[in-house]
Amino acid sequence: MKLATRILWLAVAAMVAVACGGGAVADNDTTKPDDKNEKPTPAVKDAYKLPPTSSDTQFKIAGNVMVAPDVKEEGLVRNPAMGWVLYDDANDPVANASEYWMEMDKYAQYASILYVRWRWSDLEPVEGEYVWKDKSSNFSRLIKGALDRGLKLAFRIYYDSNGNCKQSTPEYVLEAGAEGFRTEVNGTENRWSPYADDKIFQEKLATFIKAFAEEFDDPARVDYIDAFNLGWWGEGHNINLKAGNDNEEAKTEVVKWITTLYGEAFKRVPLVINYHNAIGEQNLDWVVENQGYELRHDAFGSKYYADFERGYANKYKTRRMIVAESCYWFVNTDYGGAQSGEYDFTEQWRSDETYNPRANSWRDVYKRTYSEALEARANMLDMRERREAESWIRQAFDVVEDFINNGGYRLSPVAVSFPAIVKRGNVCKVAHSWQNSGYGVCPNFDKRWGGKYKVAVALLNAKGEVVQKVVDQTADPATWLRENDAAKYNLSFKVDCPTAGRYYWAVGIVDTSLEEVPVALNLAVEDVDFEDKWVVTGGVVVEYAAVATPV
Repeated sequence: MKLATRILWLAVAAMVAVACGGGAVADNDTTKPDDKNEKPTPAVKDAYKLPPTSSDTQFKIAGNVMVAPDVKEEGLVRNPAMGWVLYDDANDPVANASEYWMEMDKYAQYASILYVRWRWSDLEPVEGEYVWKDKSSNFSRLIKGALDRGLKLAFRIYYDSNGNCKQSTPEYVLEAGAEGFRTEVNGTENRWSPYADDKIFQEKLATFIKAFAEEFDDPARVDYIDAFNLGWWGEGHNINLKAGNDNEEAKTEVVKWITTLYGEAFKRVPLVINYHNAIGEQNLDWVVENQGYELRHDAFGSKYYADFERGYANKYKTRRMIVAESCYWFVNTDYGGAQSGEYDFTEQWRSDETYNPRANSWRDVYKRTYSEALEARANMLDMRERREAESWIRQAFDVVEDFINNGGYRLSPVAVSFPAIVKRGNVCKVAHSWQNSGYGVCPNFDKRWGGKYKVAVALLNAKGEVVQKVVDQTADPATWLRENDAAKYNLSFKVDCPTAGRYYWAVGIVDTSLEEVPVALNLAVEDVDFEDKWVVTGGVVVEYAAVATPV
């Protein structure tokens, strides 16, 4: 329901209530109108009907009305850094933007993010010429297609050519004198990759990453950046070093160099690193604690997601955002270095001894991936490209729906207590409580988000315009966890409406990093239009006061 429509319903309800002698408090009467099929307004239920707790007195403020918004338990609620993820993974040729969206448009309705994994050589084929500068380029049209469908963006950049259909690092880096190694692919081609500790490679990559950040360090469009990407498929294993692959000191220097490079370039968008044991736990801890990285892993639902991976996720879950990716997917055998004759590489899971290739199916792979993602409290899970997305929908649509309803974070107000009549210039008291019914966490603790999301209480006029907004600095969505009781807060502030009259209370979660402090997150509440984001909880009459009470 549009915000203005909801407010109109509130006004009508108020007039009916006054005519019946009910006064201002009747704004929150949720009794269905007689002989009509109309929705009551607002969409709330009497919070006093909830099971009583010892803390209910916190909400029983003299002169206040308490309501409980009707929580939306099912259905897609899009928010930053959470949800199903579509891919264009250019370990094979990059997707044609027009063809990609013709195929993927029907799957975008379930997703929240487009994750673009492209080669550096495709993003900067000639030194200093970046494909995103050309708004008519295939890359720019792919990105625009995601944004036009309400999806956010995420990126990984390939430098290592192993398992790729072409050279991942631009040729100009090799021509500049960077040293590297060659990988035989399908017995027919040797593809060059740079050593991760080569100074020329590092210098050229630094220039590219800074330019990339100038364009994509934008949380309005981008949810996260994979900010490591060394080794095979950018996952952190099989990193080749000029100093020797077993040189732990050299590897640590490289880990610190590349994560510092990304960390200094990106100031506003979260960064993630694959928590692969080949990187080393001490190195990973340094990146997480010193550079403020979040976490991802690319082997959920497989034998490769084992004791170290589970232990590391348990170490940081609820304190760091976790991105989950299924290990197994449909692979084009023309690329990726598949060994002909070993097994059907399009169904890699059949070579995993933790599965029974005769008894198990893709559905079993999806169910296990989902289960392990929930165990890790993951915010995101991959639906990936067309073949995978189609398979998810056909074979495990119930799992797709379950992750929509339970994955990531799902925030809603549990109860709000507000005055029905206030005097302009006087202090009023509002109590509010909140819950997160998702298994994930709102990563408000992220170093680059900087705790920017806060709860706000607003007064709206009849047009739905905010006339006063007060931010509760104590209410942090990152602390709301599924297993915890509702988080409860009290807020006192001076009523500062421009004039006396009839207004409407609303609650929302705002972005304090922006000058206008706009309402920013979608809340899991029924009958709230996601374009509006404010949850209207009831009406209030603001009267003139001859003398204001002290704060």
